[in-house]
Amino acid sequence: MDTQLPRVLVVSNNPFSDYNCNGKTLASFFNGWDKDCIANLFFSDMPAAGDACLNFYKLSDVDMLRKSFGTAVKPQESVVSDSEDITAVSLANRLKNLQVVRLLRECIWRENIWRNHLLLRWLDEFSPQIVFFMGGDSIFAYRISHYIAQRYNCRYVLYITDDYFLPRFSLSPFYWLRFGLIRRCFKQALKRQDLFITISEKMQKVYNDIFGFKSIYISNIAEDFSVEDTQYASFKFPVVLVYAGSFSFGRDKTISLIAKACSQINNERGEPQLRLEVYSSSEPRYELNYVGTSRFNGFETADKIKKILADADVLVFAESFSCSSINSVRLSLSTKVSEYASIRKCILNVGPLKANSVEYLKNVSVNCNSPHLNDIKGVLESQILDAEIREKCADAAYNLYRENHMSQKLRSKFRGLLKNLVQEV
Repeated sequence: MDTQLPRVLVVSNNPFSDYNCNGKTLASFFNGWDKDCIANLFFSDMPAAGDACLNFYKLSDVDMLRKSFGTAVKPQESVVSDSEDITAVSLANRLKNLQVVRLLRECIWRENIWRNHLLLRWLDEFSPQIVFFMGGDSIFAYRISHYIAQRYNCRYVLYITDDYFLPRFSLSPFYWLRFGLIRRCFKQALKRQDLFITISEKMQKVYNDIFGFKSIYISNIAEDFSVEDTQYASFKFPVVLVYAGSFSFGRDKTISLIAKACSQINNERGEPQLRLEVYSSSEPRYELNYVGTSRFNGFETADKIKKILADADVLVFAESFSCSSINSVRLSLSTKVSEYASIRKCILNVGPLKANSVEYLKNVSVNCNSPHLNDIKGVLESQILDAEIREKCADAAYNLYRENHMSQKLRSKFRGLLKNLVQEV
């Protein structure tokens, strides 16, 4: 273990995790970091998980509401929070995506509320050298990260995984008000940052052109997967397809189309040719269960998912075809890209080419860039049922992983960047 690593405070909406997308990204970056040199301040009620970080402090919307009414926050072991009211948490999650609610939320997160003696004592004990801020679209998070960096005279790292700073079509005046505020916060963060990291080459280029700040792009880091643990099982039927991930940005609608196409193929051929297994901690809004063909299995642990992916024949990558969803993911690079490629299995890539992850995978996967059921069905019949095509795509995806996503190479680059920041002081 590298004992010369700096003390890094990660400020993020979601905590380190072994299943949540941004949480998985954080865990992958800091895997193997000295546990005494990493801490995580986060702003959601999502439970922290994984081994990359053991030192957490949680401030949530429910915490802020209770403090507004004079209720004290009681520290808990490892995580400081009192967000135990499940009803209140559920209500907050349903309402928080409304633009007017998001604006009201910012009012609740007043500095005299979140800047309490418990937080300051926790920060003093850790005494960070670097604030690593995973920037999102919460204005208060920028203010908190800036405050901490100034208080401890830290180096400030800004890391962006999703685009919240380029305009999208909306008739809501509340959207445009909040957009103006978050864009201003982002520009201020760019001026203060000592290191700017983006998640994809496309985001790097677009942000440099628009905002005039150069960044270093580091994609998601997938753990090196033992290829010996996987088997092609190329000529067996039914061919098993697996989707494991979130349903955010309308992905469940695309997966539903894939499930329906598989069902039609099985019904027409009179025997099971394809089977789709879907795993997610989210609840689907569209039909995923077709008797004898597809099944929604809910949440599974990271270790169980790893085995499920290793036993699959095809790994499903899906993005929504809706304009609003495309705008949300057009510069991002999904955590599933490197994860899937590392397993050396055929990837079924269904989504619009305007989505950056779909475009990134197009040369190493079986592709369908149409939302029409017959087109998806045609790709499944002509390519996914062909064992030679599946093996060819599996090898191509693994080569992409070896060239661009090897964990040792990326993690070494990331550690070097952060160590150099402290040495430059």
